[in-house]
Amino acid sequence: MADLTELPSTGFSFKFVHPPPDRLVCNICYYPCRDPQLSTCCGGIFCKSDLQKMKQSRNIAYICPMCRSDEFHAFPQREAEREINALLVYCPNKELGRGCGWIGKLKDIDNHLKVCIVGCNSCGQLLHYTTLRSHLVTNCRHFCQYCDTTAPENVIRNDHKERCQKFPQRCPNNCGSIVIRCEMIEHKKSCPLEMVKCSMGCHGRLPRNKLGEHNRTKISEHLQYLDGVTKQHQAEQQAEILELRNALSISNNSAVAMEHPIRGSRTGNHTYLYGLDSMHMLMVVAVVLTGILIAYQQMQMVSLKTQIHDVEEKLIDIESVKAQLLDEKLNDLHQSNREVLADFDRRLSALHDQINDTVNSSNKLREHIAEVKKEWDRSFLLTGMKIEKQFEDMYSQIDTYQTSVKTNFTLLNERLHFSLKQLVESLLTSTNNLFSMFEHTSSRVWKYSLQMFSEMSYRSVQAAPVIFRMPNFANKSVSSWNSQRFLSNRNGHTLSLRVHPYGDNSTTHISIYLFLWKGQHDKELQNSGGFPLKGKITFELLNQLNDNNHFSLSIYFPNNVCTKVDQRVIVDDMSDKGCGYEEFLSHSKLLNSNSEVNYVADGNLYFRIWYSKDANAGHSDGVELRYQNLKASFQTATQSLKQAVPIK
Repeated sequence: MADLTELPSTGFSFKFVHPPPDRLVCNICYYPCRDPQLSTCCGGIFCKSDLQKMKQSRNIAYICPMCRSDEFHAFPQREAEREINALLVYCPNKELGRGCGWIGKLKDIDNHLKVCIVGCNSCGQLLHYTTLRSHLVTNCRHFCQYCDTTAPENVIRNDHKERCQKFPQRCPNNCGSIVIRCEMIEHKKSCPLEMVKCSMGCHGRLPRNKLGEHNRTKISEHLQYLDGVTKQHQAEQQAEILELRNALSISNNSAVAMEHPIRGSRTGNHTYLYGLDSMHMLMVVAVVLTGILIAYQQMQMVSLKTQIHDVEEKLIDIESVKAQLLDEKLNDLHQSNREVLADFDRRLSALHDQINDTVNSSNKLREHIAEVKKEWDRSFLLTGMKIEKQFEDMYSQIDTYQTSVKTNFTLLNERLHFSLKQLVESLLTSTNNLFSMFEHTSSRVWKYSLQMFSEMSYRSVQAAPVIFRMPNFANKSVSSWNSQRFLSNRNGHTLSLRVHPYGDNSTTHISIYLFLWKGQHDKELQNSGGFPLKGKITFELLNQLNDNNHFSLSIYFPNNVCTKVDQRVIVDDMSDKGCGYEEFLSHSKLLNSNSEVNYVADGNLYFRIWYSKDANAGHSDGVELRYQNLKASFQTATQSLKQAVPIK
């Protein structure tokens, strides 16, 4: 089995100048058909490749996709293919690059694509549409629309876009601002939706634009935080001051202890600087270093005192800030309380005004209702008197009208009875005349109709039902008679009739056979499943007195006994017997004529052939039967009318 991917593509998916009509659209892929195929079951149109894929698929039953018929056949529809090839389409490269503006017929699209030229959007170079993509990737220099960088299009669209410093970006905080990439850090420093920490040490983060509201609503928490921080800082400063004082005391003690031996040496010998031994020199160096250390410690003490003073000033400032914040909080609370009380007083005053207005409106409404009630009582009394007077007048008019209606109805009934009596008498007279005239002329009309239909059948190939006249029945030398060829129906099978007036194998009966011939519609019938012949063929030997009491027999197809009409006829041949009856009608019944039935008149026999696709279908019983039904219905209606209106 062939691979489905190797089959031609399905319908044409080009953009058409005008929408294609539905009758040219494939009912599987819903595109205008490529190699259109017409189904014989419902007339649907499909792409040839779609039908091949459906036929080769093991998972899809090969039935009609539209009517789901099992008897599904399709044949090429060349007329639809010509219409599709003449449809106007746009070039498929209309949207590629700077686009191609070609418009032409669908059949010319392949020739156009061989020479289709499009322009590059970036550099404007004209290229064949198949080389445009490689040109954009390798050769075309594309400019970044935000900076002056040039590179191939794929680099500009992908890599450069991620690192371009002038590329506009939306703020990640969704503040609505669009900022270029290089200025995003500065924007975040002032973005109102940037998440920041509270300066008072609160846990968590909040947007910058809500920091002021947070400071106003969290004053008590912030004061507690400042109080804790102040106490902690005071404790740390006190500990530091204590350590500095301890260090200062230790330094003073060390300096006093070191100065005492030095002074003693100075008082004992005034010439120790010259010719002293090493011990004395070390003592001198120790004294000098001790003086330096004492000076350094004094400087540290001055610095510590300065720091202690600064810390005490900071503590004083913190206490003042704390007192100021408490005052501001109390002022805000008093102000908010005053505003709430003022708003409450204002609403209470408005509510009192509304209550007063409602009471006034209610009083006015009561007064108005009382006035309306008085007016209504007065008008109701007057209206009741008027209505009572009108009722009395109306009752008197009704009595007068009833009297006049009874009188007029009596006169009208008498006139109507007399008119119906005359009408029924005239209808009966006319009907009897019509029936007698129709019975007198029906036989002549029927004979004329037989001659007319039989002559029409000989003029050309007619479609069933057809009537044939077989002459010279009395001539026993005529062994068989063949009719003109006729069609089973419009665009149907070509058939003919053969009659053996004195029998084929039997000499006591008429034999009649049906033959199938090579016809002009056989090809279409072969494609649509018209072989073997299906339906019912009825042979009628006509009564020449009226269109009633005909003799008929039928053959049903396909027929297991007679297989002469199963296959399409390639070469005409009448050597074999057709399908029919060897003993159609006996000669005794044929020649037994009376006032009701006469099959032979002037040596002529008339045959009528009926064809029906539905084997259960029949045909009407003719003009005579319809006439008899009409006559019986009219007589029944006349009897009913006589009973309803007795004629005196």
